[in-house]
Amino acid sequence: MKNLITGKNITKMEKKKERSLISVLKLSVLLLAVMIFSSCAKLSLPIKMDDIQTVERGIHYAKFRSLIKRKPTLSFSIQHKSLCYAVEIYAMLTGTLTMLTGPAFWERFSEDYVFVFHDDHLIYWGFLNEYHKSDDELVRQLAPLISEQCEK
Repeated sequence: MKNLITGKNITKMEKKKERSLISVLKLSVLLLAVMIFSSCAKLSLPIKMDDIQTVERGIHYAKFRSLIKRKPTLSFSIQHKSLCYAVEIYAMLTGTLTMLTGPAFWERFSEDYVFVFHDDHLIYWGFLNEYHKSDDELVRQLAPLISEQCEK
C-alpha cells in the first residue's frame, strides 16, 4: 500500500494510523463548522422581551447594539419633515408551539419589532401596529413610512 500524501509504500499498521488521522481531521473540520454556524445562528434568532428589558428612550445606538447582540432582519432610513430616521426591524419571539404526539417538534412564532433612531438615539420601539396607535404624534406620522418600507 502507498501513503496518500508521499506516495511511499507503507505497512497495514501505518495505513490504519493514516485513516485514523484523516478521521480526526474530518471530525475537527465538522466541529469547527458547527461552532461557526452556531455562533452565526445566535445572530439570526428572534429577540425576546427579556432581551430589551434594559432598553430605554434616548439610549445611544452603540449601547443598544451591545444589549441586543442580534442582527436586524431589516434596516433602512426614512425621511420625515427634512429629518432622517434610522429604522431597524427584528423578529420578536411571540410564542412557541410544541407537539408531543408522534414525532416531537416545536415551532417558533415571531412578529416584526421596530426600533427607530434619530441622531443615533432611540426614540421609539414596539410592534408596528403600536406605532399607528401611539400617543406621540411623530411616531404616528412615521408609522405609514415604516410600513411602506416593510412592504418593499
